[in-house]
Amino acid sequence: MSRITELINFKGKITFNDLDRLIYLKEIDSIEYDDYLKEDLFQVEYEADELVLDIGWNGDLDQNNGRFVVYLVKKYDWEHPVLNESFFWDT
Repeated sequence: MSRITELINFKGKITFNDLDRLIYLKEIDSIEYDDYLKEDLFQVEYEADELVLDIGWNGDLDQNNGRFVVYLVKKYDWEHPVLNESFFWDT
């Protein structure tokens, strides 16, 4: 079991997980985030509901305009997500 799945009980199928690296870096106060912040960080598929939860990173941390983006997509319709929220990094 990965660190992120210990924090949150996902009942879907985790198809991609690079968030564990960020959690580790945050815990050791590393400043090497840029190497790990990317568009694809975490994804869970909920097949029964035809949903995908997707977490990624957009922007530039050095320019102070980067943010995490969370999408909830139904039937793989990425053009019209059910949810599209963004959150700034709190270092």
